[in-house]
Amino acid sequence: IDQLNTLVQSAFAGGYGMQVELSFLDLAADIREDKVLFSESQSRLLVTIKATDKDAFEKMFVDQSCCRIGQVIEQQNLVVNGLRGQALLDVSLDSLKQAWQAPLQEM
Repeated sequence: IDQLNTLVQSAFAGGYGMQVELSFLDLAADIREDKVLFSESQSRLLVTIKATDKDAFEKMFVDQSCCRIGQVIEQQNLVVNGLRGQALLDVSLDSLKQAWQAPLQEM
């Protein structure tokens, strides 16, 4: 499953929005943003934690490839900012869920 789909499904499950910053990722300078969002590369995890647990969580992953890519927000939108901080996406979870369920409703 691609990274964007994982973010969307996590937001659906939690009932909260997300603000994601692709600029937080440690990536090659010439990688395209669509590849970051839609690639199906192996061995990636998306974890959400409480802000109060941030330090303890990061301590468990010292010397590992791990980074914070954003935060959970109360506004029910998925907001994604690009590698240079520019706005790429700001869509309501309701709109995303309707689009996600549309093929099932056509059956």
